[in-house]
Amino acid sequence: MIEYKNTQTVINGKKSPLIKRNVPHLVINKEEELIGDKAIKIESINNSTITYNGIVYDAEDVSISRMSSVTALANAKFNKALVDGTAIGDAYAYIYNGINLSWVDANNVTQIVNVEDIVNMLELSLESLSDKIV
Repeated sequence: MIEYKNTQTVINGKKSPLIKRNVPHLVINKEEELIGDKAIKIESINNSTITYNGIVYDAEDVSISRMSSVTALANAKFNKALVDGTAIGDAYAYIYNGINLSWVDANNVTQIVNVEDIVNMLELSLESLSDKIV
């Protein structure tokens, strides 16, 4: 959570007479505190969400990692199905549209989605993240 504090610059161990007022601070842990624009950027990334099919989903680092894992596994299964001789259309229909997963939305309500939905949510999440990093 962002807190706004007054900040005084220290140069060579001496405090500057200038005090910046209401500078955003984000405390990561006891050892790390981000100040200013960096704090606002990290807070924005940590609270990222996307809307897919009218439902809001989390789109921060942990969610992106989970979506990436599902996508990687689906891609591996798709490739294996092709190697085993399954027709491309049949393999895609079964793996990306035929496998349903329980996925928790940003309001902690379980939604039923398929792998193709996860891939689309991952794409939206990465686009959202790239907008925040620039």
